[in-house]
Amino acid sequence: MESKEYKAVPALLNMVFGFIKPMSLICALDLGIADQISSHGQPMTLSQLRSALSIPQSKEPYLRHLLRMLTHFGFIQVQTSDVVAEAQPIYDLTSMSRLVISKQASLNFVPFIRCHLQDLKDALQKSFLCMGDWLKQEDKETPFDMANNCSLWEMTSQNSRLNESFNSAMFILHDWSDEACLDILKKCKEAIRSAENGGKVIIVDAVVGSPIEYEETQLLFDMLMLTVHAGAERDEHEWKSLFTKAGFSSYRIVRTVGYVSIIEVYP
Repeated sequence: MESKEYKAVPALLNMVFGFIKPMSLICALDLGIADQISSHGQPMTLSQLRSALSIPQSKEPYLRHLLRMLTHFGFIQVQTSDVVAEAQPIYDLTSMSRLVISKQASLNFVPFIRCHLQDLKDALQKSFLCMGDWLKQEDKETPFDMANNCSLWEMTSQNSRLNESFNSAMFILHDWSDEACLDILKKCKEAIRSAENGGKVIIVDAVVGSPIEYEETQLLFDMLMLTVHAGAERDEHEWKSLFTKAGFSSYRIVRTVGYVSIIEVYP
């Protein structure tokens, strides 16, 4: 094996075993790791966390492996204390784990996570596995339709719990094809005043590639939208094309601290 190929093996294995990352997250939610550290009010040692989670002492080494994985992905952070015997690690929350604290009402991603990784897990997995066949055929609007013999909307209409969790986490324009987005934007333009009178449409959505550090998140969403809704995440050129076709005269993109931007569109 060539040296360049050998060096590529870890990256390939990371893709093969990438499913372990979200499954570790689900395990953390099921155990209530973030909730427990939050309730404790301060960082917790491995032994404290194991006891608080009602995990048998014999499983403590395995818990440590899970926590090491979660630390690597930035879900929790660890520090070593000189005070604790044998430099036992101490675990604390991060900005990521604060997003899944149950009692946090302002921004809680738990329903979004459980919807996609549990309620929709089988349907999404089948959808991505049939993407190759879908690309070769003219029929079926999306891979999701082909794999599940129904659209996502039909599936959620038959499952009230799935419908509730799905609706709590959805965006608007990236769920739709360019044609559907164009219709929405045209209706928005008809409904607003002229730019001189302060009229504008405000869109909060991703602009792929901006900022660059969030491009992976944007591309993952892009593949999800393509597979499930025939929708897309769009780069600036694609947004501009939509705005022009809808009859808007100009736009302005305001970068935010996250992976989405604020787009102001003027008639």
